[in-house]
Amino acid sequence: MFGDWLLKKHGSLDAAFAAWKDQTLPRDARAEGRVSIRPLWNIAHDKTARDQDTAAFLFDTQMKFYQDTVAFLRKLGFKGLITPSNWATASPEVFGPLEKLSYTAGDFIDRHGYFECNHKGDNAAWSVRNGHTYSDRSALRFDAPEPNKPRQFVHPVMDPHYDRKPSMISETTFCRPNRYRSEAPLYFAAYGALQDSDSIVHFAFDGSRWVVKPGFWMQQWSLMTPAMMGQFPAAALIYRRGLIAPGQVLAEIKLNKTDLLHLKGTPLPQDAALDELRLKDVPLGTDLKPGQRIDPLIHYAGQVAVSFVDEPGSLKLTDLARFVDHSKKTITSSTGELKLDYDKGVLTVNAPRAQGVSGALKLAGLSDLKDLSVTSDLELGHIIAVALDDQPLATSSRILLQVMSEEQETKHQTESVSPTVKRIVNIGTDPWQVRELKGTVRFKRADAAQLKVTALDFNGYATGPAGTGDEIKLQPSTMYYLIAR
Repeated sequence: MFGDWLLKKHGSLDAAFAAWKDQTLPRDARAEGRVSIRPLWNIAHDKTARDQDTAAFLFDTQMKFYQDTVAFLRKLGFKGLITPSNWATASPEVFGPLEKLSYTAGDFIDRHGYFECNHKGDNAAWSVRNGHTYSDRSALRFDAPEPNKPRQFVHPVMDPHYDRKPSMISETTFCRPNRYRSEAPLYFAAYGALQDSDSIVHFAFDGSRWVVKPGFWMQQWSLMTPAMMGQFPAAALIYRRGLIAPGQVLAEIKLNKTDLLHLKGTPLPQDAALDELRLKDVPLGTDLKPGQRIDPLIHYAGQVAVSFVDEPGSLKLTDLARFVDHSKKTITSSTGELKLDYDKGVLTVNAPRAQGVSGALKLAGLSDLKDLSVTSDLELGHIIAVALDDQPLATSSRILLQVMSEEQETKHQTESVSPTVKRIVNIGTDPWQVRELKGTVRFKRADAAQLKVTALDFNGYATGPAGTGDEIKLQPSTMYYLIAR
């Protein structure tokens, strides 16, 4: 197929090899019309004339397959949305935008992404077993996958939009046995809403009951756990009802299609790691030179729009200095509703209909928000209030207060391999345990003392009164409270 493609472009294989300055490979069989493919690493890094032709051939083949398959399905009468694929490439910078361009043959752009925790051992790719090792890893701090490495600014929640197509992540999670897994629901909800992501699917819903389901192994993606599904009520309301507003479009990137086929890449590669030591390579202001990267923390401040064009490529970039402060290690959203302190590992939500704090609550101290204040001695916790009637918290008559810390299986036991690596001695059994909850929430509104607070059980049923809105002392085992007027 590659040989036939080269005949159409160059007229003959001899002409093709001449254009390539006679760059050959052992598996080339010119007399038989066959031409081999260089390793993808070499194509992405060397970018020779042969490499550019190879990339163009692979792109044309893939794009035609997607176009033909979509047309075939439509001819059969299928009326649903179609996405071509969701694969990860060998080079986010060089191949990534070509991959996304091929997906524009469909109706929306999909991807997968997982937040891993240095999990290693026999069959660790799909199971958690005794003897496996892992490291606790916080996304709120941008902890690197490997302990003691510089912070790494990459996460599945980062979501550029391509050619104004809807964007979906059809598989994602914070993998077990990471203790910071409880960060995930509010993290995805808040930043998914900020970037106007169209669909976020947590992997995997494997049952309808709060069960650990151990054997001699467990799977690391269980969604039906207190720290994950237990936080869905508030997180789903934030995301689905838009309680956090979409951010400004802070970068408009127009990528010329021919430049992409010449392997010039993108200044904002998706899923490409950029660690803290390389921040010196990220330019300040709005001017980028060829080969430079846009600060990936832009995704925590607002939206990014990428389009594929036939005209010359261009970049319209907002100065991020107002939102991203690398010296203080803070990022404020362009809406002003989200603030991430990635030094402490604290996310503050301060929107009209959703307010709270997630992460290192003890380090955060007093969080004085617009309509309420939060204090807690939890080393890791998540306290969020959301309006149930779509009114601002300042006037809402029905509010959900949701609280979570961290979860662990009964009899779960580990031993230290190093200060940052643990070995599992016992994966544990039913039931799930949650670290005791504690803290105080105070509403500031004039009628706070008239707000009735009712504690709810894990299924949302009332268990008894829990004070009034002017001072709510969190109960050790209560995840949900209904606050009503």
